[in-house]
Amino acid sequence: MGLRFYRRIRICKGIHLNVSKSGVGISLGMRGAAISTGPRGQYVHLGIPGTGIAYRQKLPTNSTASSDTSESKFLNDSDVNRREYITGSKLEIQIDNDGKELAYMVAPDGSTFVDEEMMRRVKRSDTYRQMLEIARKTKYEYIINKNDSCINIFKKSPKIISIDDVIKERDDTSSIQQKYYALQIFSEPEPWSSSFYDKAHEWAIQNVKAHFWNKNKLIREATQTKWTELYEEAKKEWEKRRDAFIENEKKIKEIKDKEYEEEYKQKLLERAQTFELILNPTEEYLTDTVKDVLSQIELPVEFSIDYAISGRKIELDIDLPEIEDYPQKNCSILSSGKLSIKQKSIAELNKDYATGVTGMAFFFASLLFNISPAIEEIAISGYTQRTNSKTGNIEDQYVYSVIFPRLKFAELNIEKIDPIQAITAFEHTMDITSKFELKTINVRDSENRKTDSTTQEEQNEYYSVDPALIEKENNDVAEAQEQQANTTNKESTMSINSTTTENHSNTSFQTMNSQKEHSSFFGILLLALLIIGGAVAGIYGYNYYSYFRTKNDVFVNSEYTGQAFFISKTEAHDENDYPIVNMSWNEAINYCNELSKKNNLACVYSISDDGKVTADFSMPGYRLPTKEEWYWAALGADQNNDISFSGALSSYTITSHYAYFIENSGETVHKVSEKLGNKLGIYDMSGNVAEWCWDSTEDNKRTVMGGFYGTSKEYLNLTKTQITHKPDSGEIYIGFRTVRSFVKKDIGVSK
Repeated sequence: MGLRFYRRIRICKGIHLNVSKSGVGISLGMRGAAISTGPRGQYVHLGIPGTGIAYRQKLPTNSTASSDTSESKFLNDSDVNRREYITGSKLEIQIDNDGKELAYMVAPDGSTFVDEEMMRRVKRSDTYRQMLEIARKTKYEYIINKNDSCINIFKKSPKIISIDDVIKERDDTSSIQQKYYALQIFSEPEPWSSSFYDKAHEWAIQNVKAHFWNKNKLIREATQTKWTELYEEAKKEWEKRRDAFIENEKKIKEIKDKEYEEEYKQKLLERAQTFELILNPTEEYLTDTVKDVLSQIELPVEFSIDYAISGRKIELDIDLPEIEDYPQKNCSILSSGKLSIKQKSIAELNKDYATGVTGMAFFFASLLFNISPAIEEIAISGYTQRTNSKTGNIEDQYVYSVIFPRLKFAELNIEKIDPIQAITAFEHTMDITSKFELKTINVRDSENRKTDSTTQEEQNEYYSVDPALIEKENNDVAEAQEQQANTTNKESTMSINSTTTENHSNTSFQTMNSQKEHSSFFGILLLALLIIGGAVAGIYGYNYYSYFRTKNDVFVNSEYTGQAFFISKTEAHDENDYPIVNMSWNEAINYCNELSKKNNLACVYSISDDGKVTADFSMPGYRLPTKEEWYWAALGADQNNDISFSGALSSYTITSHYAYFIENSGETVHKVSEKLGNKLGIYDMSGNVAEWCWDSTEDNKRTVMGGFYGTSKEYLNLTKTQITHKPDSGEIYIGFRTVRSFVKKDIGVSK
């Protein structure tokens, strides 16, 4: 089947002028499936309205009937008048949007007519049946493809590239080849000796003087001598020109090769700079590239996008297509071969629309994640225009909002997902009914959206732990719940998994609104304090934070350490995001206790009057990690990781993308989280500043892990980073990060 473009000029409603190389013709009726006959044979046509594209295929000529009426095979010889009128007409078949099949003739003058007797004969022909079958198939494929292209946009999503993919592509420079100047060949042919004989002989005749009896002999000898002389002279001149040409070519080659080398180096430099921007993008680079990517997207539905970039996070607001823009009908082929084109039900249309617009979020996220492997998160909100029932005005109303973390998103097999279901696997807000109607939701302004931060204010915001991350801790959680239930009535018991329960059916979806979750949580906490504590509440409170974490904390399983814990994504830092350094181990211990008190958490550390520090890791407060905890978190909490430093994903990765060390730091400390995080999203565990740990040594020193900005690359190896230092003094290259135990029960906190 050939694909071609044609020009179709509308004269008036229902009549069109067709212009092509072979001439000008007239078509009547709606655009759709049609059959035409001309001097070159029979063709089936299908036009796609509004696109300028048509399918055109020549029909077989061995049919017993033909739509070309020039032979008048459908007329009796006596029908002279009808023959004169019908000769040169063409048959057209059209199928409208309700599946109704229309067959008629188009006369040479452009008029249409239906001759009942002729049409009865035409419809009995093989040609007509072939034309009708092709028209039905073409109409069916058009409707099905239209539905598929609008609904399954998510299936166009590209595979998410990893940092390994980018680095392998960067290191493979085979696409850039250095040019070398090709020496030109001296094209002047070498002199032929025979070409000089005539000249030598003529010279001999003119210059040899002798008696006739020996003159011929002397002429021959003179000719031979002169011939050799002329040839040798010409050859020497030729060799001089040849040698000069070769020398000149060598000089040209030397100059050109230097130019090509500089050009090659420049291309490599530009390539390296491009890949450096891809691996460590600036906000300007991300802004420009996002704009370029979005401006080149073409979809079968209308949309517009606003976006904002903050660090390594991208936010999109999508003005979604309207439900009226989606295909309203389905099509099937009956056993009789006829088409059944039916209007979709409200539920079918709602489901198609919901699948299409939620799938757009996955499509756009896939494209934007592939701009750079350093992009950590993409937040997408979709809105449409609806009538406000209170004001009667049409306004923008949001219907979903979702946050995609890169690592979790990259695990999806997007082509196989149900977008409506898949979106609920992420932090999201969406309200959808059993009939797939997307309800209006409240979404905070993009500039006010909460993102991962390391400010103390946001450390005080707590979110429930995703049970999928702590599957191995379920027994501990159950034990804690049981103990809690023994001290409270059923009405006041708060399930630690209450905000992360799975969907109970395919058509009931959980609405997530973080503001409501916060107020609900603290309301339940207050109620629990009143019921449990009674009069004692003034003295003792019950702390539930053992099951909650800050947005700056990462959950780490107990597979290696024996106890699960939370660890800060970044080192403790000041208001300018620089790590806190020059703090002794003792001062770091005091910092942890003060942070625990500020957050109403039972302190881990007890300090005696003589300065001796003891620790109770069953307390939920902040503390320093043990070296085993530090190592396990740096490893990404995965025993299968065969890596040498924190953040490495495989042998292809390069340390400079994850760490500051002597080769790239300028031998100075840098802000936290400027480099890529490891598999858990934890930053700077290799390089930048070393970190205090809890463990002591026989000489009463404390362990320091991680290497720092002055460490050489080989000593960033996780097995080589451990050093020790006196606990009562700090260094400009030593900082720390906090952890909290995932405790098994609630701990009373003295007020």
